[in-house]
Amino acid sequence: MPLRRCRIDVSAKIIADISSGIYRTPANALKELISNSFDADAKIAIITTNYPTFDVITCSDYGKGMTISKFEQIMKRIGGSDKRSAESSITPLCRPIIGKIGIGILAVAQICRKFTVISSTKEDRNQFEAIIDLKPFHDQDAYKLNLRDEQVNIGEYKIEETEKEEIGKSYTRIILEEIDEGFKSRLLDVPNKAVEGFKFKKTDPETFEEFIDWLKDKKTKDVPEYLRLLWELALISPIPYPEAGPVLNSRTMEIIKNRLLKYDFNVIVDGIKLLKPILFPYDEDAKEKHFDWKTYDISYDNVVGNSSLKFSGYIYHQNKAIVPPELRGLIIRIRNVGIGGYDKSFLDFPQS
Repeated sequence: MPLRRCRIDVSAKIIADISSGIYRTPANALKELISNSFDADAKIAIITTNYPTFDVITCSDYGKGMTISKFEQIMKRIGGSDKRSAESSITPLCRPIIGKIGIGILAVAQICRKFTVISSTKEDRNQFEAIIDLKPFHDQDAYKLNLRDEQVNIGEYKIEETEKEEIGKSYTRIILEEIDEGFKSRLLDVPNKAVEGFKFKKTDPETFEEFIDWLKDKKTKDVPEYLRLLWELALISPIPYPEAGPVLNSRTMEIIKNRLLKYDFNVIVDGIKLLKPILFPYDEDAKEKHFDWKTYDISYDNVVGNSSLKFSGYIYHQNKAIVPPELRGLIIRIRNVGIGGYDKSFLDFPQS
């Protein structure tokens, strides 16, 4: 298939949603790529940041992949995901489908001005390669004017079919280039002098538990931005908890842990296998004697208005302050994906 160019037009409302802060951190933008890998039934999403220069970021998986026609259908219907209208809400591997809004592919616009999508299904003889140029999206003056219009041009993509890289396999690789200077400078920023940087020595899960332990007496906002990126990605992604965490003696938590293990999905960033960074209680004495802390299981299944509402979870309490402080409050996960971080107000619920 010869190379061709196509415009990317989306509604002004979608642009407003993207710029409203739903992807206000790098981790929240990269989370969308991880969610796409989860929905594609990939067993592993592999992210490389090209540390320590951060000039190219790649997300790869061996999920079901996409055909060229599927990709073009997605680009024509940004904001109207076909996942929303799918008859089934689960994948062939029985995972709950995460993507519903259809704008996740534009989340990376917060990180870069250009990215490339390379993908193929198992049955395809070729792969397609699409280069997406989002420079108009970053043109602030035009951006403000275009918001008054019903449709906004945010860029274009060039697409062609090329020789398949791995015969008989399905895969997707997304390569982010022309990284936003603000994003890059944050990752390159010199950390708080009072906080020594943590170095991963190997790539097994225990190493990440050591990282969790290292953070227990620090504020994540004080650690190097690169480590905060890893911490936030681990917190909000649909990945397993540490074997010994997050807390002991919670029936609900055991159900949630087993569910995530059954999904058989992992995220590896720069060779580091992430785990949810929650492991309580930190105090070994408290852990052995079972005092000064307690968990409370919560569940709800009822009709509110004309819609069903079902959720389950737990509340963890300890007499000592929870550290790092970013873990204090309430986090909501929808289909196993964190919606932002912890809310210290507990959604403004009266509490003491």
